[in-house]
Amino acid sequence: MNDWQRKDAAKKTGDAKHPSTGPKDTSPMLWCVCACRPLYRETSFMQRALHTFLTAAGTWMARPVAFAAVVIYAILWIIFDRSSLDFHGTIALLTLFMTLFIQRSEHRDTQAIHAKLDELLRSESKAKTSLTGVDEQEPEQIEAGRDEARAHDPA
Repeated sequence: MNDWQRKDAAKKTGDAKHPSTGPKDTSPMLWCVCACRPLYRETSFMQRALHTFLTAAGTWMARPVAFAAVVIYAILWIIFDRSSLDFHGTIALLTLFMTLFIQRSEHRDTQAIHAKLDELLRSESKAKTSLTGVDEQEPEQIEAGRDEARAHDPA
C-alpha cells in the first residue's frame, strides 16, 4: 500500500496506526482488506438496476434461446444484406457463437458447483445455513464477506 493510500484510509477510518483494518464503528460500508478501499452497501437505483440487468443478461446468454436469437440474426443478415456477410461478418458470428458456448459451459459448471456446495452445507451440522443463499448477492458483497471470514480464521 502506498503512503497516499495509507493516509487516505486513515482519514476515512480515523485510525492513523492501522488504516487497513477498517473502521471501528458500524459505518454503512464494507472494507475490502486486500485493496484497502471501501465497498458501499448502499447503492443507487441505477447501480442496482445495472447489476440486476447484467446478472439477468448473463443468465439469459447461457440459455438455448440465446443461440436461437443468434441464428435468427444470422438468417436475417443473409436475407437483407448478403453482400456485407463477408469474412469479417462470418468471424463476428462465429465469435458470438463461441462466446455463447463458453458462457453456457461456465454457467453449467457454476450451477453444478453451487448445487454440490449447497448439499454439503445442508449435510454439515456445523456449517452456516445462511451461506446457501450467498449466490443471490452481488460479487462485491461476496468478496467482502469472504474477506471478513478470512480475517476471523485462525492463522
